[in-house]
Amino acid sequence: MENCAWQLDSGADCNNAITPLSGLLQNRKSQRDGEIESTDKPLEKIMAKIALFFDTDTGNTRKVAKMICKHFDEGDIDMKNITKVEPADFDQYSAFILGTPTLGEGELPENWNAFLPSMDAMDFSGKTVALFGLGDQNEYGHEFVDGLGILFEKLEALGATFVGFWPLDGYEYEISRAELDGQFVGLVLDQDNQSDLTAERIETWIAQVKPALLEAAATTEAA
Repeated sequence: MENCAWQLDSGADCNNAITPLSGLLQNRKSQRDGEIESTDKPLEKIMAKIALFFDTDTGNTRKVAKMICKHFDEGDIDMKNITKVEPADFDQYSAFILGTPTLGEGELPENWNAFLPSMDAMDFSGKTVALFGLGDQNEYGHEFVDGLGILFEKLEALGATFVGFWPLDGYEYEISRAELDGQFVGLVLDQDNQSDLTAERIETWIAQVKPALLEAAATTEAA
């Protein structure tokens, strides 16, 4: 799991665990007097604000996910490959960045495709989603970033609110399932033919989606 969120270290330094005798005696006295609570309580789970879930085939989508993560403050993003995600994890967030490449005949990669049926009962009402997709417009211009379109259609049916639509300018392709009303349904990147434009495109897109995602994430934190 790649996690941009800061988490507590489950390990402990044994030296720090040694309590001086005077402190130990004082703690025992305080416990008898009911002045302090037991320290046996489990640690509260540290939750990131925005879920960044992705699938990858060649590793390019993972690299892009890391690039996106760097545009947020530490602790803002919880980044995971979809293979490490359980359906119940979606209940813990109100803001999402979801990414995918397109494989085969305009299809989602295997892991996203296997995960989608588990989303059928989910309710995305009130959740904000930004999508990004990778594709090859030269070799697969007849199905350019179709996987992104499939992901959009699934989430739209579940009631998601979308941010981060992206202009068609700068791409040459025949047809795309990710095109809607003269825009792409999310950020589109072509690492095979336009990798030199990736960083700039990500920066522009993040400036567009970041405020809305952080605002949506704040509703989860407040809850």
